[in-house]
Amino acid sequence: MFRHLWSSATTGWHGCLSGAERERTIVICRELAARLGNPEIVEQAIRNASQQTGYRHSVSWQPYSIAQGYSGLALLFGHMDLCLPAEGWDVIAHDYLVKASCPLERMECPPCDLHAGLSGLAYTAFYLSRGGKRYKKLLSAIDTVLLKSQAITCEQFLASKNHSSVHLWDVISGFSGISRYLLIRKNDTAFRPALNMMLECLVELANDVNGLPRWFTPVHLSPGIDMQKVYPEGSLNCGMAHGIPGPLAALSLARIQGIDVKGQESAIKKIADWLLAHRLDDKYGMNWPSAVAVRTVNGYAASKYLQTTEGLFPTHTGWCYGPSGVAASLWFAGMALNEREYSRKAVEIMSSIAERPLSERMIVSPAFCHGFAGQLQIIIRFAARTGIAQFSDEAVTLVRLLLSKYYDPNFLLGFQSHEDMGRSIDQAGLLDGVPGIILALLAASTDIEPKWDNIFMLS
Repeated sequence: MFRHLWSSATTGWHGCLSGAERERTIVICRELAARLGNPEIVEQAIRNASQQTGYRHSVSWQPYSIAQGYSGLALLFGHMDLCLPAEGWDVIAHDYLVKASCPLERMECPPCDLHAGLSGLAYTAFYLSRGGKRYKKLLSAIDTVLLKSQAITCEQFLASKNHSSVHLWDVISGFSGISRYLLIRKNDTAFRPALNMMLECLVELANDVNGLPRWFTPVHLSPGIDMQKVYPEGSLNCGMAHGIPGPLAALSLARIQGIDVKGQESAIKKIADWLLAHRLDDKYGMNWPSAVAVRTVNGYAASKYLQTTEGLFPTHTGWCYGPSGVAASLWFAGMALNEREYSRKAVEIMSSIAERPLSERMIVSPAFCHGFAGQLQIIIRFAARTGIAQFSDEAVTLVRLLLSKYYDPNFLLGFQSHEDMGRSIDQAGLLDGVPGIILALLAASTDIEPKWDNIFMLS
């Protein structure tokens, strides 16, 4: 089954759908994109979501955000223009980019996050820039602020030896995500010092501080009451969105592209080995909890800690948490270190997910972050990189699931995201809503490589 491993040196991208199924999926993508291209419909969805959600803090619309703002819509329409040229999608992309960037003029200290800040907006602008030929003024303004701000943040982190919140270094808000934008600008010499310093910060995460990795999250810095209850002595996060797979992917992707800093190779190996050693397997194969618990042994003074999965349960199989994201990061670790065993493990993980019944994947939403669209995108990537038929077949299965179970043309945006307590949300944000679903469906139904998945550390 593994004879195709590392066969990714292909010359083109080919969607997994064919014939009438391919054409129908493209028609649906085009129709739903037309709705999202109407600002009045988007504004109605924003109002609806604020009333429908049980998590208003995470469904708060920020114009400059990729995850939950016009920047994400601009990215969608930029990719629509690549897939379906000469249909006017680039005009909509431009209009949304303008709406995304205007609020920055009134902000003194905008955030630098990839998913909700400057680096994400810069990523979108560069994606639309046609190789840097457009939006030069906007990119210059953003990059000047971004590079200065992150240099200060990195210096402070490297000078400190304390554990920190995941938000400082994760994919959504921190060094891992921001470094992905810097990596696409690596050929510009102005970006190399910032990129190298950020990689040094990610390497530092693998070092021990008082008996625990630097990426350990103390309970008082844990995100949310639920995490604090489950992990009363702190935790080691295993999710791609907020955990150590993000730094592993960032360090590995940089090394694959020829960017290396001191300690990078050993940090990649240390993190990959840690993930493989702290699994929580189920009957289908390798799996992980949301985070590994930390417990003290003989009191804090002894500086000895137990890193354990005891009493925990496997999490869902989404992009944000679970084995799918871990598999993506291990694949890149294998490529970065020329260590086929890591990539072999990644393939085993994805194969076990494909064999796991849909009803046992603990996914209830079609969205990208923690739903079937994210899983679809990861399986599409593994299908393209390995040539394994099981993965392309699974991608077709997931497309059919999305369109048969979750798509309804009578919904405002064609799909609704789902939260606990049975809440259904008209979600116009890319991370948790319809734009992310459309992008994954386009990856399955067109022959244009979905390079936008850089922002999810999938390429």
